[in-house]
Amino acid sequence: MHRSPSRKSALAFAAAMLAAACLLFLFDLRTYPIQPDRSNLTDCIADRYRQSFHFDPSYEPKVELYDSLAFGRESLVLFDIDSSLGRAVLEENILGWHKISSFGYGGGSFRYGSWESDGTQYLVFGGRNPLQEIAGADFRINGTVYHLDIPPASFLVCTPVQHSGWDGTVDLGQLTLYDSQGTDITDRYDLSGGGI
Repeated sequence: MHRSPSRKSALAFAAAMLAAACLLFLFDLRTYPIQPDRSNLTDCIADRYRQSFHFDPSYEPKVELYDSLAFGRESLVLFDIDSSLGRAVLEENILGWHKISSFGYGGGSFRYGSWESDGTQYLVFGGRNPLQEIAGADFRINGTVYHLDIPPASFLVCTPVQHSGWDGTVDLGQLTLYDSQGTDITDRYDLSGGGI
């Protein structure tokens, strides 16, 4: 029994589409190397650090993950790398794998800034809490105070900013840190750091 030319064409087209889908899947895993459970995230951060800043492939930076925030298909991750405070933006594909779309690190104990997701602008604050005494932070933005509860560990927290017209600038002179009793402990900390 002979197959009609149109049936042969349909089978050939389906085989080509299947092959293309397989290639796309394999390419996607190379482009998005971080597993869905993020079990290899520290290795991927170390690889990115070596590729971008240290060209010795045998160099093994020390990476410690701190905290993360999810905004839709993007996540913001705070970490320590060789005693510097770093942050990475992870992008998730439809299969649940991730890639690092943005990466940076530097001195200081805090990272701060704004993040926009689904039309909402967030104030984001992260950093170290070595003595576990920071329990809260107040940011004053255009006359409005935004409070963030801080856990007793290295942290990354956020709150939506309702103030229209905010350009995302954070003035550390308008930041107040509190302990669990509500005592102002701002002067105990060097507020230097970098943006998110």
